[in-house]
Amino acid sequence: MSQLFASEVTLSMKFKISLFAMLCSSALLAQQHAHQHGIANATLVIDQQQIEWQMDIPADQVVGFEHAPNTPQEQAQQAAQLQNLQPHSWLVWPSAANCQLKNASFAPEPGDSAHVDYVSSASWQCADVSQIKQLQLDLFALTTGLEQVQLQYVTPQGQGAATLTMDQNQLSFADN
Repeated sequence: MSQLFASEVTLSMKFKISLFAMLCSSALLAQQHAHQHGIANATLVIDQQQIEWQMDIPADQVVGFEHAPNTPQEQAQQAAQLQNLQPHSWLVWPSAANCQLKNASFAPEPGDSAHVDYVSSASWQCADVSQIKQLQLDLFALTTGLEQVQLQYVTPQGQGAATLTMDQNQLSFADN
């Protein structure tokens, strides 16, 4: 019995180390490629019954301009778009996984008001993550000029990286 427990602890520790390495490399990648128009950088982690998502995206892809909103019209445009994107319904999980959104945020990153980026983060609790064999990203139609999402991920099936586009907006985890 203690060998089984030790194996589970070792696997869990290996997963956490892999996750940490992936998140660190994702942060470095985002810094190196900061504010590339048309490109968002995202990280996805699926572990046990949880899904965690984070994405950095240039403001002009979210609201149509890259600075902090200055006019009442820009403020209204920003508010409407953030309300549209906030529920994270553009990340589609298989219904058999029975995932419930626990928390979500889609907001401007604090800092330089001349070149604003937005950060999307969300967490889901799922009844059965083994049913999650793919990710469908329906974000492209809701944004202006977003050409690709560069995604790094860790799932029970493995870890990897992919580029999602308007034409190729699904990623199968079973292929990895």
